[in-house]
Amino acid sequence: MKPHILVTGSHRSGTTWVGKVLATAPKTRYLLEPFNVAHPNPYVPVCMKHWYTWLDSDSGTPEKQAFQEVLSFHMRYPRIENAHPKQLAKRLRDRLRDRLHAWSGYRVILKDPIALLSTAWLARNFGIVPVVCIRHPAAFVSSLQLKRWVFDFHSFLDQPGLIDEFWPNQHSQIRDLSERQNGDFISEAAYLWRLLHQVIAKFRRDYPKWIYVRHEDLSRQPVDGFRRLYADLQLPYADATDVYLKSTISREDQSYVLSSTGVEDVTRDSLANVKVWKKRLSESEVARIREITGEVGATFYPDSEW
Repeated sequence: MKPHILVTGSHRSGTTWVGKVLATAPKTRYLLEPFNVAHPNPYVPVCMKHWYTWLDSDSGTPEKQAFQEVLSFHMRYPRIENAHPKQLAKRLRDRLRDRLHAWSGYRVILKDPIALLSTAWLARNFGIVPVVCIRHPAAFVSSLQLKRWVFDFHSFLDQPGLIDEFWPNQHSQIRDLSERQNGDFISEAAYLWRLLHQVIAKFRRDYPKWIYVRHEDLSRQPVDGFRRLYADLQLPYADATDVYLKSTISREDQSYVLSSTGVEDVTRDSLANVKVWKKRLSESEVARIREITGEVGATFYPDSEW
């Protein structure tokens, strides 16, 4: 049986787009964000306590059982009170479908950027193949600014051992970030990008066989890029994939990328979206992002891409 696939990376890095395109392959099943604290997946019988939960070799017994059930298609469906016969019939069909998928060797496309810090745990325990998405720091910051998504850095501080594992020399910096009230949004988002991509840089050193994709590269050459990704993952590239992919990159309204969209919206003018941050951010904001992300940013994006 071919391994299941995890699509992860920082949030706002294109994981939804990548995950949904991969899930158009035959004999795949899309699983949405079991690590999401605000909207946990109801079919995964465990709730994470922190944004970017870190599971290591000494933890995760309930989580291990939960993912074992889900990845073997033993779904725990939410109970239906006073169920109508039609609801019961649908539930029976769902369970039969799960058994068929397990028997037929379906692969789960687990899409979850919030699982990033637990990627090694998932790969080690379940043999999952990670696809790690990377996005330009200025694009990441401008996307967060558009959504007005503020990150609570207490999520890192409240997990024993996490900072020592990934950022051993940045305790005070992360603590300062957690204590800011109405602080500098651009700077805090840039620091968040730096921290998350330090983790990705560590993964690239420790796990070079994982798959790493830059959002910009896929956006510039989506068809060729996804064909290569399909080949690397041993997924059959079907006509349905081609049709779906082209539908996500053919939007005529290029001004769309200047306004906020739904989290699961994958329709885009992919080429225009690569540099839309230049229209959203001022030159001084871009300079500040570049200064904060520093050598980590340069690891992924050379001078020519600023």
